[in-house]
Amino acid sequence: MAMNKATEKLYDYMSTVLTKADVYASDAIAEVSGRIIMERNKRGLSQKQFAEFMGVSQGMISKWESGEYNFTVESIAKISEKLSCSLKLELIPENAYFENSNIDKWDINPHLNYILSEFPAA
Repeated sequence: MAMNKATEKLYDYMSTVLTKADVYASDAIAEVSGRIIMERNKRGLSQKQFAEFMGVSQGMISKWESGEYNFTVESIAKISEKLSCSLKLELIPENAYFENSNIDKWDINPHLNYILSEFPAA
């Protein structure tokens, strides 16, 4: 995958502060959080109503949806069961993960200098 210069510069910088495991975990949390939001919206429920349906607090729903919650496989399985969704966990080859990524399509140029100025390399 060929990256533009700005994306390559950001990738090089981020790879000095984040591990691949950090990236994979963030991606998984975002995926689960996004799915929870979609399921709640599909049901036409507020966070409060959804919390009652799920048997948790509204604060917990907020954490789930914002990505502030560190899901375990067990917690995702329980959420999936309650939502009548199946759970699929995949271990895929690293090259396939990054080949299917849309990172090079992000328009990061306007933000790159800000990011690099706020988080200088140590």
